[in-house]
Amino acid sequence: MWERLRTCWQAQIMISTGALLGIALVELTMVAIPGPNMFYLVSRTLSQGRAAGLISLLGTAAGFGVYLLATAAGLVAVFTAVPMLYTALKVTGAAYLLYLAYRALRGRKGSPLSPRNCRRTPHVGCSRWAS
Repeated sequence: MWERLRTCWQAQIMISTGALLGIALVELTMVAIPGPNMFYLVSRTLSQGRAAGLISLLGTAAGFGVYLLATAAGLVAVFTAVPMLYTALKVTGAAYLLYLAYRALRGRKGSPLSPRNCRRTPHVGCSRWAS
């Protein structure tokens, strides 16, 4: 009896070599190819300086933290039980993204993260890190 129970338990947790190689390939691809977060952080840093890049990095990390906490809290089960709540969250998120797009297109002039004007001298070029 114990041998049969041990065999069933091992069969449930064993992963085939093909599945393990597939997971490894997907993970390697995810690490090797930069995603939208990387493009966002690099573009912010190059266009607006290190401070803007670090602020963007903190915002991205905070977003990942919220995502992690929501996943850990089991919101999938809640959204499955109450589909209207999931729809309300999607609509709210879409409205917030539209608001952010409006603000970005409006082009506020006094933003602390706006690109800086560089002073050019005959000997010094324009650099975000040299100012």
